[in-house]
Order: sequence, then C-alpha cells, then structure tokens
Amino acid sequence: MKDLLKVAPHETYLYVYHCASGDHYFREIKDDDLLDLETQVIHWAKEQFGDDVQVDLPILYGMEGEYFASIKTDFNPPDSVISWESGGFYLK
Repeated sequence: MKDLLKVAPHETYLYVYHCASGDHYFREIKDDDLLDLETQVIHWAKEQFGDDVQVDLPILYGMEGEYFASIKTDFNPPDSVISWESGGFYLK
C-alpha cells in the first residue's frame, strides 16, 4: 500500500482516507468539475454508498474525522502535504 501513496493516480483528484480501517479511495476530478472539497466528497459518498449515506457537513477543515479527504492537483501524490483543500468528515 505504501507504493500506492507515492504515485498520483490522476493530475487532479480527490483522495479519501478512512481513519479506522486505513482504506484509501481516489476519485478523478476532471477539468470541468468544481474544485470544491465539500462538493467532491458528496459525489464520492454517493458513488461509494449510494443515496442511503450522506456526508455530515460541514467539513472539519484541517482536522480528522471518520474520514479525511484532500484535493490533490498537479500530480501531487496522496502523501504530499500539498493540497488544494483538505479536512475531515463523518458519514450519516
């Protein structure tokens, strides 16, 4: 898994980390997508869990929650401290 964190899967993407299990998730952000953490996390949650699960907003910027998400740009790897926006969140 550590090798996975050294390579960016896309130029711009959402990286989500589940704090309890250590699971990693990636979602490509295309050029015409909104570069907004809350918007991207909501899209990710719907893709992963369907309409039965919602993101407990607001995002806790700079803090961990059940999950921690960050938007990476310019091929920054997931373990890079450089991110567009990041924060923790919970699902409900």
